[in-house]
Amino acid sequence: VPQEVAKAAAGMDAQSIGTIQKIIATPAKVLRAGVTLAPDFFVRNMIRDQLTAFAFSKNGYIPLYDFMRGMREVMGAKYGAWLEGRNGSNAALNAISSVLGKGENFKEWMRSGGANAAIVSGERDYIANEIRRLADNGSFKDMHGVLTRPLDMLQAVSELMESGTRLGDFMKARASGKSLPQSGFESREVTLD
Repeated sequence: VPQEVAKAAAGMDAQSIGTIQKIIATPAKVLRAGVTLAPDFFVRNMIRDQLTAFAFSKNGYIPLYDFMRGMREVMGAKYGAWLEGRNGSNAALNAISSVLGKGENFKEWMRSGGANAAIVSGERDYIANEIRRLADNGSFKDMHGVLTRPLDMLQAVSELMESGTRLGDFMKARASGKSLPQSGFESREVTLD
């Protein structure tokens, strides 16, 4: 590093360093998003994750079947959190909740640390927040957030797909009697980041 750059960096406060760091990180974020959030990548990545999980799982992961079980748990937890925040419910909302379940395995997986590997770009509950915001407006006609933040939507889908595979393996591990930490660790190792 040139001496002038080192002197300038040494004289910066935390806020200035944070701003510089954001500026420098932006091109890498854009490139990574362009590759990993392309819709055709989702399909290839899901197939790869299913085959990788089948090969590396110590718990007898069954491709697609365990993925769907994991997805049901993730969606049940997210929907359940949204439903709890609503004022009142109706038969249709309760029926959806009974199909999806309560997401107890998802909550246990989160506590185990198994979700740490599935974070694409920071912890986000984009889907639950967006549904809550739309419901609070009284209508799903307001799609402004979805249309103006398509990268958020793609990141949420990417996280959901990755979580389904890992959570499916976590559920197999727990059913076989493995401890919470061991199940969480094994679920992180079942697919590539």
